[in-house]
Amino acid sequence: MANRNFAQISCTLTSSKKIRGLSSDGSRWAYICAHLSELGNYAGLFRYPVVIWASDVGKTIDEMKTYIVELEAAGLIEYDFDEEIIRIVSWFHKKNAPENASRVTSLSRDYNEREIDNTGIFLRSLSEFVVGSSKRAIYWSDEENSNARTRGDRVKFRETMKPFLAEMLTRHGEQLLAALYDEMQGCSETVQNEIHTLSLPLMQFSAKAKQPPCDHPDTTVRPYGHVDDMNMKRTRNENENENVLPEFSENGDQPETEHQEAVLEEFRTKSATPKRSSSHASQAAKDSALARGVAS
Repeated sequence: MANRNFAQISCTLTSSKKIRGLSSDGSRWAYICAHLSELGNYAGLFRYPVVIWASDVGKTIDEMKTYIVELEAAGLIEYDFDEEIIRIVSWFHKKNAPENASRVTSLSRDYNEREIDNTGIFLRSLSEFVVGSSKRAIYWSDEENSNARTRGDRVKFRETMKPFLAEMLTRHGEQLLAALYDEMQGCSETVQNEIHTLSLPLMQFSAKAKQPPCDHPDTTVRPYGHVDDMNMKRTRNENENENVLPEFSENGDQPETEHQEAVLEEFRTKSATPKRSSSHASQAAKDSALARGVAS
């Protein structure tokens, strides 16, 4: 990535809660030196060996390591001690977002050519670049014949960012989608819509991530026709028809199974029980009433 000849630092740095919350001026100076380093670039993601950083700050290596740990805990930087890679957090959300489409093209080319072993740091930096650039691009003009200094830059931004994102998603897949989605949180709806126009997979990922979770465990939600549902239906039908005389084989009246034999016997018993006719029931009621009258 291209190195810089100058640095941009916000004048509000001294009033930052994160900066003021650091335990020492050494940590604060170490953070400023990370912005001013000659090894730095336009992405805020570069190799910054502890030895060189400690020399810039004017402290020992052990003191420098203590500062790095505190800066990471404060959410101001990410640092990989194995690769000695630093990422300045929120780099593209402040003064260092691209000012025109040409800068977006240049940074896209740098990210496309740059790969580091720490994929997490790289993807978070890349996601911040996409979101920060989109936040800046919504103020650029769409018109080619505009008199603005950034005429047509919004169109050029999209023409550059769409294939760039497609290439990055081919390499990093869902890891990049998740990093982009996390980075977008807190952005306005206008910015999120602008970013979604750049990538259909990202739009689909965001829509899926926003869906409310299912109230039922996965084990209780089964597709129609699941084998367990079929077994339950078969059991229910057997219970409903348990008193129905089953159909037997052509082997005379002999049941095929012990279950069928028991059902047949029960059915015959019920059938053999004599039932009184309605006239007999009426006469029995009259006799019972007459008996009660005599008894009284």
